[in-house]
Amino acid sequence: MSSLSIKARITLGMGLILLLAIANAGHSIYRNISAKFESGEVAGSWIPAIENLGHMKGYLADHYLLVSDRVAGRDTSAAADFEKKLQAVEADLASATKVYAATLDSYLPDDPKGPEEKGLYKNYGDSRDVYFVAAKAAVKGVADAAGAAEA
Repeated sequence: MSSLSIKARITLGMGLILLLAIANAGHSIYRNISAKFESGEVAGSWIPAIENLGHMKGYLADHYLLVSDRVAGRDTSAAADFEKKLQAVEADLASATKVYAATLDSYLPDDPKGPEEKGLYKNYGDSRDVYFVAAKAAVKGVADAAGAAEA
């Protein structure tokens, strides 16, 4: 290197700097494309899934309030009308649950969050089913008590 003239050393140094700048630009473009892909996946899959979780929570709350009002005697509508309202909320919840369940298939096989999220979903489903059994039993008990009171 010491045998090179100053002009050659400056040219070589500038060439090396230019080469590093080009490599840095290439890496930046690659990372930008990667970030666009990941943000598109989040926007297309996970944001709607999270929004759907909010809908599921709302439908469960609506169902709970309907049952609670019926059991407490605040809902005095006809049994058929009450059952229609309850079935509509249950259908909305089933639809939202189906949409959320489909997002669980978007996990890659090597993603450690996949089994964890699927386990949480299974726990949710089990708890929801236990709640539905208890809610139906409570509503049936109220209906039976109302029938016995009329007799």
